[in-house]
Amino acid sequence: SIAGEIFRTVVNFKKIMVNVPSSITFTSLDSTSVSTGPTAEYINRFGFRFGISRTGSAYYYWTGTYQTVGN
Repeated sequence: SIAGEIFRTVVNFKKIMVNVPSSITFTSLDSTSVSTGPTAEYINRFGFRFGISRTGSAYYYWTGTYQTVGN
């Protein structure tokens, strides 16, 4: 594992949106060793790509919730 490494995964919405959300807002509940993020990329009606970056080479995690904006 490398410091600054970016973890990305796909998040699928529970329901297909009628319109593409304009953005995603995040609320952090807990995290360890996260330097940047979370971020939402490639937002569409089906979901988005979620990403976080770590500060060191140790274990890292982020837990929280998201909300769509503009849908």
